[in-house]
Amino acid sequence: KHIEELAERIGAVYLARHDNTHAKAGNMNFGLTHSDAEFLIFFDCDHVPQASFIQRTLGYFQDDRLAFVQTPQTFYNFRSSIQFRQLPGRKLWHEQTMFYDVIQPAKNRFNAAFFCGSGAILRRSALDSVGGFATETATEDIHTSLQLHAAGWRSLFLSEVLAYGTAPEDFKEYHDQRVR
Repeated sequence: KHIEELAERIGAVYLARHDNTHAKAGNMNFGLTHSDAEFLIFFDCDHVPQASFIQRTLGYFQDDRLAFVQTPQTFYNFRSSIQFRQLPGRKLWHEQTMFYDVIQPAKNRFNAAFFCGSGAILRRSALDSVGGFATETATEDIHTSLQLHAAGWRSLFLSEVLAYGTAPEDFKEYHDQRVR
């Protein structure tokens, strides 16, 4: 109810499904049926984009075969999260540091970046060409990336932090997040 009231107050459209068929992929596909936007931006509910997100990502779509631009996921509560570690004199790292600092940038060389479900902008026509978000697996984001690449679309990982999320604060939250 609170989110619905917030949406009304700021002039946003509130959408809700009455079932959970296909989980997050089902929610995103449901949203697609209520929009005709050329580009779609996705953030998890605990991620907050920087004001410059659109300016920093949209220009790459001059490439008419680009399906999506993915940015790194990072977190603002790193001091209290169990995921973060820092040894004296070393860079702060978390469990996804290797993925977002090394693997995703390297995947650009082979047009193989992954859409990671949050912190990304996608071309609507690319999604439409593969039937929307993949519903066959629990990892709809990676699965959709593979379908887009197989259909000849290109991808880009932009190594620039343009949003911040909330990391799990304790082991129970961490476990619950991973079990989903």
